[in-house]
Amino acid sequence: MGAQLVGRAIAFAAMHDLKPNEYRLLIFMAYTALDSDQPPRYFASREMSAYALGRMLAEGVDLSDAQLKERASAFELVKVATRGLVNLGAIERLERGRAGRRAVYGVTFRGKSSFPLEGKDSFPLDGKPLFPSGASAPFPQGTTEEPEKDLGRRTPRFTEPSHLRPVDNTEERRSA
Repeated sequence: MGAQLVGRAIAFAAMHDLKPNEYRLLIFMAYTALDSDQPPRYFASREMSAYALGRMLAEGVDLSDAQLKERASAFELVKVATRGLVNLGAIERLERGRAGRRAVYGVTFRGKSSFPLEGKDSFPLDGKPLFPSGASAPFPQGTTEEPEKDLGRRTPRFTEPSHLRPVDNTEERRSA
């Protein structure tokens, strides 16, 4: 499934002003799409997209008016979130849904960033390195660990006995 796509979706969300439902739907789309497809495709049902937004919908033929209203409300939330993701460039519509056919979306992450990174128009989400070979990164390299020679003069942690004692959970508790 789309473990790599989920990472790219999180990076895309960090660089764009996503609404909460757009974020949830994008993560779900990225998770259910295959990493190996080019472009990765999402083609789950509207019910599954509503589930990604936290809505459990009743299914069947004999639904009450309240259940029908809940379904309509959830499908409207899916529609708004999908439209927002299309407008941001996170996904693109490959096939329109119609009677008996699901819509198909490509998970592309092609939108321009809402928060430019060091004067660039977009965040590199194509998996290529941020820096060309031979170039140095703009942040410090190496470790923040202390050198071994300084470790001897520090007092080791947890040398004193703890005031906490183990608890015996083998006996049954009786309620009063």
